[in-house]
Amino acid sequence: MRVTQARVAAVLLLTVRGTPTMHYGDEIGMVNVPVPPESVHDPVEKRLPGIGMGPDPQRALLQWSERAYAGFSASAPWLPLANDFTIRNFEKQKNDSTSLLTLYRRLIELRRQNEALSIGEYSPLPASGNLFA
Repeated sequence: MRVTQARVAAVLLLTVRGTPTMHYGDEIGMVNVPVPPESVHDPVEKRLPGIGMGPDPQRALLQWSERAYAGFSASAPWLPLANDFTIRNFEKQKNDSTSLLTLYRRLIELRRQNEALSIGEYSPLPASGNLFA
């Protein structure tokens, strides 16, 4: 997912009524990591290889920093790292006012301050095309 799409998704997720559900890494823009057959750990994917039913791509290591193994471990992890871990990680984004992590933090704070964002009502407006109103 491109960063712009990730930002729009975050705004929708955290400003529409209901309970937002996030997977770790969403807040820094992590994407699924391709897992070669020899690195698969999930039993479903092992039984049905190549179908892509296992969750291993979503279980990529949380990217903490640009250090070895994304700062997650001092030794080789059980799953491959994303190629972009040196630029898409918590350490790099935590003090960047324009980062996706900062956007998530601001939206969560906004949600906490405005009850309508969690229990308010939603009234759709008539729209056509690719518009959510």
